Amino acid sequence: GGGAGAGSKVSSKVPSPVDTCCPVNTETWMNFESELFVGKIVCRFKGIGCPANPAAVKTKDDFFKTQKRCTFQVLVQGRFKERVRASEIQTGGEFGKPFQDVPPHYLIKAGCKFFQALTPGLDIDLLCDEPYYMALLGGTVTTLAIDETEDKAVDPRSDVAEDNGRMFGGEGYSVSRRSRTLGNPDTAAEYWYNTTDVYTFDYFQSVLLFDEYCLDIGIVKLRLDRHLNGNPICIMAKHVDGRYVYNFEIFHECLLSKSDQAPPGYGAKT
Repeated sequence: GGGAGAGSKVSSKVPSPVDTCCPVNTETWMNFESELFVGKIVCRFKGIGCPANPAAVKTKDDFFKTQKRCTFQVLVQGRFKERVRASEIQTGGEFGKPFQDVPPHYLIKAGCKFFQALTPGLDIDLLCDEPYYMALLGGTVTTLAIDETEDKAVDPRSDVAEDNGRMFGGEGYSVSRRSRTLGNPDTAAEYWYNTTDVYTFDYFQSVLLFDEYCLDIGIVKLRLDRHLNGNPICIMAKHVDGRYVYNFEIFHECLLSKSDQAPPGYGAKT
C-alpha cells in the first residue's frame, strides 16, 4: 500500500517510487504541496511491513492495540495557501470507474438516503459511472487540531488531541459539537480556514484493513477488490470548485489487474 500526493506537476521524467509513494509505518512524514495546501503526511497501516527492509518499519503493533485502537491512521498537517470557508472544503472518495458486483440498486439507494439523513451536506452517488461520496472536511475528520505557528504545532507523530479553539474564537468545542458545526453547510459557512494557522487533520478508524483491503465488520470481512473494479481508496480533501487540498491513493496488489495505473506489463504471462 502507498499513496501519491496531489498537485505534483507532470514531468517527462518518470519519478522514482521513493518520490511518488508515502512512507508507511516508518514514523516519518512526507512533505507535499498542492494547489491549496502545503504540508506533510504521516501514514500508519496495521499489518503492513517491508520484507525487503524490515528495519524500516518503526510503528509497533502495540500502537494499533493500545494507543489508537485502530487499523489505520493518516494524518495531514499544514497550511492553506488561500483563505477558504469551512463549507467549501470537502473530504470523501472519488472513483474513476463504476463499481461492479454491487448489491441490488434499491438497497444502495436506501443506504445512501440513510447516511444522508445522518450527515447534513453529504453528497453521494455510488451507482454512477464515476462513483463518489463527499462531506465537509471539518465535520468528518476524526481529530482536528489548530496551532498558531509551525513552531507551536503538535508533532504529527504524536498522539494528537482535539484542539480546535482557534476556529471558534478561542472556545474549544467537543468533537461532537465541532462535527455538527463544521459538518452542516449552513453553520460551516460562518467559519474559515486561514493562511496563517497550522491545521492537523487526523483520520483513523478500526473497520478498514489495508493489508487485506477489506472491511472488518466483526462477523465477516468484506473484500473490497470484488467491487472497486481497480479503483483505489483515497484520503483526500478538495475545494467545491474542484481544486485539491490533497489526494493520496492507497493501492493494494489485488487492485492492479483491473487498474489503469498498474505497472507496464503487469500480469503478462511469461
